[in-house]
Amino acid sequence: MTNELHLDEFRILEVKKDEDGSMLYLVEPEEEETACLNCGSINTVCNGTLTRYVRDLPSFGRSVALMVRQHRYLCHDCGKTCVHELQSVENKERITIRLREQVKIEALNSTFLAVGVKYGLSATSVKKIFDEYVSDKQKEWVKYSPEILGIDEAHLCNQMRGVFVDVQNRGLIEMLPKRDKVSVIEYLNSLPHHERIKVVTMDMWRPYRDAVNEVLPRTVIVIDKFHVIKEVNNALESCRKEFQKTLDKERRISLKNSRWLMLHNADVLNNEERQRLERLFAVYPELRLPYQLKESFRDIYQSGDRYIAEEKFERWCELIPEDLAPFLSVKETVCNWYNEIFNYFDYPYTNAITESINNLIKSIEKAGRGYTFDVIRAKILYSTKATRMPVYKAKPNWGNCYSYASLIRFEDDKELVCGTMSDCAELAEIIRTWKNPQSFEL
Repeated sequence: MTNELHLDEFRILEVKKDEDGSMLYLVEPEEEETACLNCGSINTVCNGTLTRYVRDLPSFGRSVALMVRQHRYLCHDCGKTCVHELQSVENKERITIRLREQVKIEALNSTFLAVGVKYGLSATSVKKIFDEYVSDKQKEWVKYSPEILGIDEAHLCNQMRGVFVDVQNRGLIEMLPKRDKVSVIEYLNSLPHHERIKVVTMDMWRPYRDAVNEVLPRTVIVIDKFHVIKEVNNALESCRKEFQKTLDKERRISLKNSRWLMLHNADVLNNEERQRLERLFAVYPELRLPYQLKESFRDIYQSGDRYIAEEKFERWCELIPEDLAPFLSVKETVCNWYNEIFNYFDYPYTNAITESINNLIKSIEKAGRGYTFDVIRAKILYSTKATRMPVYKAKPNWGNCYSYASLIRFEDDKELVCGTMSDCAELAEIIRTWKNPQSFEL
């Protein structure tokens, strides 16, 4: 009878089956400790029984519950009573440990309500179990300060979220529910030895810069060049749209396919596309200068030297006429972020690796399953094969022998090389191999 439950701890006394097929098992421990839990004395006597109703994993599609009968023991030495703990059920819990573990897994792949309905639990109970799981995983997560820290954001659950990456090791190290200055400062301060961070890459979001300057005043800030180029492309697109509004309907239609040609880099166009672009400028010469401004700004980033890049920017500013407001706005933006933008030529780092994270998040949102931010964060950080354990090495006088934290985490002669992270390339591969984009089973 014990094999029916696969809980060797219990002896099955009785089985009841309801009309709906649900099963209720009356069980008691096969062997029960009698020593006093308070003083350790064995001078105890049975002092009644305690019966607990506990839910268990379903069996063959039928719900299963246990009525666990235990003895209460009275100690003659200290006068206190006690009930010994069970292996299959945590103290005072109303579900078995194996059901709790299953709920943890499914809460990452479905809504709390759906999991609760499946196992006869309230959504609140499922969320509590999930929160405990996240708390346990967070304790295991080894924070560290990467030499090159990337700060970015992703739109998730109708809100912009802070994303932090180890640029050199290409790993996601944290996702914050907010990206405001206070949240970023709090996170940076939580990193051990944060003064070891040499460079921070980011986009032109002022709270990021203010937070880094406050916590890491000696750290070099580098603006991600792709965000700068995006501003220039947006300026070109604004000019094209404004010019298009001045045309009649027939001529406006002829500009229908010009967007792709103008936004693509000149060096990736083939001969036919270049000829099409020239014909476009021959008919609409007003678009040539905005396009040239876009291309000449891109050329700034081809400079191998900061001094040359700054000189090119000065010449670029002189080319902007007063009536091209979008490009004047770009000029103002670059001037406001001048040092951080041109730091790129001394420290050529970008946030390109976060693109895999953003692709993952977009895929999740596209699935439209109503996952909360906490669930998605837990899944991405803790629960895929992309999660990487921290790596340690022996201190300098011991050589450079690397090992996993599970073996050496608490040894004083080891030095942390890289903490826990979620590998961005592996996350991208997970997205690519999704068989069913509507499932969130990574």
